[in-house]
Amino acid sequence: MQQKRFVWVLLFALCLMACGRSNEAELNQGVIVRNGSSEATAMPAAAPPMVVAESVAEFSKAKSAYRESPPPQAGQESGTLGKVDASQSAAQAFDRKIIRNGNLEIELDQPEVAQRKAATIAETNGGFVVTSEARKTDGSVFVNVVLRVPAANFNTVIELLRSQLGDKAGGKILQDKISGQDVTEEFLDLEARIKTKKALEDQFLVIMRSAHKVEDALEVQRQIAEVRGEIEQMEGRRRFLENQAALSTITMALHTPAPVRLASSPKGFWFQVRQAFANGVDNALGIVLGVIQFVLLMIPILVLIVLPVAAVFWWLKKRLGWRMGKGATSDVSESIG
Repeated sequence: MQQKRFVWVLLFALCLMACGRSNEAELNQGVIVRNGSSEATAMPAAAPPMVVAESVAEFSKAKSAYRESPPPQAGQESGTLGKVDASQSAAQAFDRKIIRNGNLEIELDQPEVAQRKAATIAETNGGFVVTSEARKTDGSVFVNVVLRVPAANFNTVIELLRSQLGDKAGGKILQDKISGQDVTEEFLDLEARIKTKKALEDQFLVIMRSAHKVEDALEVQRQIAEVRGEIEQMEGRRRFLENQAALSTITMALHTPAPVRLASSPKGFWFQVRQAFANGVDNALGIVLGVIQFVLLMIPILVLIVLPVAAVFWWLKKRLGWRMGKGATSDVSESIG
């Protein structure tokens, strides 16, 4: 009985060791599951010899095959990350990234005082003033303030601004607008793409270390630089979304009430008479000015066109008249003779 029990214990231990080795091999192979289909991607920790490309041609084929494969969508889990990363992705699904913005336009008597109150409210709640501008135009004061506050305190700051600067404090809220943009899907998509690109970068590093020719190493290095540029671009976009979602923006326009303009009283009788006389004089002067302009316009025409034509006509008329007179004189002489 003891020998049988020892044999069963030994077999059980061997089974456990075999299962452990199979799981370790599966993790080292880095099988990535996407949309129900599996794609084998070698990880740098335990890259099999078959994955390492021995030439640039094989490397280019591997890269083109990777690029033709559809990118991972937001919210999908990756098998290479293991159970820990899968649980983290599930937890992040509830941590939504929302960019919130607020716009307030308030009419009040002292915009400068309201500006300082708004800055104090923002700083008290962990925010700060981005820009602050004041100007005066035609007796009116205009103040523009841009605040950044933590997203968790956005509603609190908005309510404080409404209560301390709005209708309850003697002001008048002309515009109250709050908008939000959910960027959770884009954020998760960026994270998935960054992880995939980093895995590709690690694979390229393994290929470069195994390259035997300088040309192959330079080509792989160029591709690594390209992938690294894409990773940095996506990481910059991810940081921007994180910043915009973590800090909400509040834009405020503060100004004094518009000055009341009194309607002009109707003019008297003599004022209208003087106005009519002035209009008549203006019309007469306009007519005289038109005549003068017409004369000045006609002078060049008279000098350059009319006078030469008149001179030619007069010369022709005189010449024809002289010939006609000479012919008549000769006829009279012949009749007398």
